[in-house]
Amino acid sequence: MAWPMTDEEHILGNRYRAAVQLLDEYFVPRVSKTYERQKFRQMLPSPSEKLDTFVIRLKKQASYCDLGDQTDSVIVDQAIATTKNQQLRRKCLEKDHTLDQLLAVGRTLKSADHQLATWEIEATPKPDPTKLRTDTCDESILKINTQKYQPRFKNQHRPRCTRCDSRHQSNDPACPAKSEKCRSCGVVGHFARCCFLKKKNTGPIQAPQMIKKKRFVREVHEQVADPKESEVVDLFHLGGKRTVKIRVGDVPLTFVIDTGADEDILSYADWQILKRVGFEAYEVKKGSNKIFNSYGSTKPLTELGLEISDAQIAEMEAHIEDIDFPAAAEEEKLTRHDVMAHVHVFAKQCPLAAPIIHLGATSCYVGDNTDLLVLKGGLDSLLPKLVGVIKRLSEFAVEYRDLPTLGFTHLQPAQLTTVGKRCTLWVQDLLMDERALRNCRDNLRFRGVKGTTGTQASFLQLFAGDGDKVRQLDQKVTNLAGFEKYYAVTGQTYTRKVDLEIVSALSSLGATVHKMCSDLRLLASRKEVEEPFEKTQIGSSAMAYKRNPMRSERCCALARHLITLHASAANTLAVQWLERTLDDSANRRLTLSEAFLSADACLLTLLNISQGLVVYPKVIERNIAQELPFMSTENVIMAMVKAGGDRQICHEKIRVLSHEAGAQVKQHGKDNDLVERIRADAYFAPILGDLDNILDPKTFTGRAADQVLEFVREEVDPVVARYGSNVETKSIGLAI
Repeated sequence: MAWPMTDEEHILGNRYRAAVQLLDEYFVPRVSKTYERQKFRQMLPSPSEKLDTFVIRLKKQASYCDLGDQTDSVIVDQAIATTKNQQLRRKCLEKDHTLDQLLAVGRTLKSADHQLATWEIEATPKPDPTKLRTDTCDESILKINTQKYQPRFKNQHRPRCTRCDSRHQSNDPACPAKSEKCRSCGVVGHFARCCFLKKKNTGPIQAPQMIKKKRFVREVHEQVADPKESEVVDLFHLGGKRTVKIRVGDVPLTFVIDTGADEDILSYADWQILKRVGFEAYEVKKGSNKIFNSYGSTKPLTELGLEISDAQIAEMEAHIEDIDFPAAAEEEKLTRHDVMAHVHVFAKQCPLAAPIIHLGATSCYVGDNTDLLVLKGGLDSLLPKLVGVIKRLSEFAVEYRDLPTLGFTHLQPAQLTTVGKRCTLWVQDLLMDERALRNCRDNLRFRGVKGTTGTQASFLQLFAGDGDKVRQLDQKVTNLAGFEKYYAVTGQTYTRKVDLEIVSALSSLGATVHKMCSDLRLLASRKEVEEPFEKTQIGSSAMAYKRNPMRSERCCALARHLITLHASAANTLAVQWLERTLDDSANRRLTLSEAFLSADACLLTLLNISQGLVVYPKVIERNIAQELPFMSTENVIMAMVKAGGDRQICHEKIRVLSHEAGAQVKQHGKDNDLVERIRADAYFAPILGDLDNILDPKTFTGRAADQVLEFVREEVDPVVARYGSNVETKSIGLAI
C-alpha cells in the first residue's frame, strides 16, 4: 500500500536511505558469543514483570549464547540471582531445581496477580523526566514514557482464578491448573485460555492491514569528528505495525518488521518532522556524546553480510602487485583455463583468503568486466588524441581559408575552392568519428555480477535468496569499477554487440584517416601540400631527390587494416549461440587489441602530420593558371553581354579561342594562352579594362572563407572546449 509523500517525508526518506547505506558500510552485525553471554548476564526483569515472562526472555537470549546442555541451569541461576524475593531465593537455594521446578515454586509462592505487583528489580531507577534538559527536546517527547504501568486486568482482585478461570483464589493449592502445561506458551501452571502470552487473535491468520503513517526508522543524522562538540541526540524506539507475509513450508505466516536495532538515533529536528507525519514512539531516552560501534569495532566487518573478514581482504590487497606470472603460466598448461590458473596461484599466495577467492563468480565475471574496463580506458586514451588532430587541422583551415586552389571532381579539374575549405571536409569527418566514439564511451556499461548464464543464481544462493542484496552487490561492484550503470541482462557474457559498436566506430575512423591521407598523397604528387619532411630524411635509396609521403602512406596502411576489423567483430556477434560460445575468445583478443592499437598509431601519426603540414602557394597559383582560363569563359561571356555584346556571337568566339589554346597545351606542351588570345581579339575590347578582375581566382571561391570561420566557430570549438586541458596538443615526433 502506498500513499502520497510530503516534501518533508521525501527529504527524510532520502536521509534514511543515505543513513542505511552508511550503516551497511560501517556497521554489519556479526554474532559474538562473548558479547551475547555478557548481555545475558546483565539481563534484569522489568518492573512488575512475571517470572514466566522473564524466563522466556532469558531463553531467547540464551539461544544466542551457545550454552548447550547447560542452558536451563544457567537460566535458573540468572533468575535466582536477579530477584529480591528472599523467600523464592531461599526456597531455590535449599536444593537444586530444574527450570520447570523453579517456575512451579514461583507460582506457588505468589499468585499471578501478586507477582505482577511485587516482582522487583535490582536496577538503576529511571531519571525524573522533569529534570532532563529541555532546551533541545519538545516537552511532549519527555512525557511519552512517563505513564505508569497499566495491568492486563483492570480488576486485580476479582474472585476468579487467573490460572484456571474458576471462582477461587489463584494461590489455592487445589487449583486444577497447578500441574497442567499450557498449550499456548508451554509453561506449567495455567490453562491456555488464561495464558497471559496467548495471542488475541486465535482464528485463522488474516492478511494484516497496513497502518498508514506508522513506520520504523533507523536514522543517523550526523557524525561529528570531535565527540566534545557532537550534537546531543535523542534515542527512540519507534512503534509501528508494518508486517510482511512469509511462506514457511507453504504455510503463510505474518511477521512484524523490526529495525534490528535496540535504539534508533535521531536528531531533535528529525524527530519533530517524524511527529508531524504520524510517527509514534513508545520509548524515549536522551542521548549523550557517545560513539556507537559494532561490537567495539570502528572498521566495517563485511559488505552485505557475507562472511568475509578484514584479514582476508588485507591479505589479498598485499598481493595485488606481486602476481606470479610464471607460476600462472605453468598452471594454465595443466588446467587449460586462464582464469582458474590465476585463481589457483593467487590462492597459494593468499591461504587465508583462498576459500573466498572467485566466490560465486564465473570466468566472464573476471574476463568480460576486465575487457570493459580496458575498452573504457582505451576510449579515454583515443578521444583526446582525436580532438588534438581536430584542433590542429581547424587552425590550419583558418590560416589558409582564403587561399584559392584548384578543386577536383572525378579527379579532373573543377571549380576553385580554398586550401582551408578543403581541410574542413577532413575535420567534419573527424568530428563525426569523435561523436561516435564518445557515444560508445558514454553508453558503455559494466557487466557486473551475473553468474554463469546471467541469472545471478549463484549470488542469490550466497545471500540466502535475498534478491535485493544481489542487486546491491551488482551496483556496488559496478560503482567500484568506475561505471554508473550495468547491463540489466546478459548471457554468460555481455552482448558482443558492444564490441561491434566500438570496433565499428574505430573502423569508421580508419576510413576517415585513409581518405584524408590519400588526399595528402595526391596533393603531394602535385607539389601543392606536403607532410613534414625532416632534414636528414631519405625518400629513396636510389633516387636521392625523392620526398615520399611515408607518414600518410603509413596511416593508409594502418587504416586499411582497421577498416577490415569491422567484419570480424560483426561475424563474432553473429555466431554467438544462445547464452554464449567460446569461439569469440581468440578472435576478440586479436580484433579488439588490434583495433585500438591501429587507431592509436593512426592518430599519433596524423597528429604529427597535422603539426607540420607545408603549403606551396606559388605552385598552387601556377596550377590554377593552367586551368582558370577555361573556367573563366562563362564570366567573360556575361561581362560582354553586360557591355552590349551578343551572347551567341561571344560564345562562338570563346569556343574557337578555347580550342586553339587547348591545342597548344595538349599538342605542343605549352602553357594555356587563352587569356592572351582574348586580349588580342578586338571583339573583346569593351571589357579589356575589367579582364584582370574577371580572372581573379578569389572571385571563383564563393563563400569558402566565410564557411571555414563559421564551421570552426559553430562545430569545432564546442567539441574542443568539452575536453579542456585534456586535448593532446604537445608536439608529436615519430620514433620510427
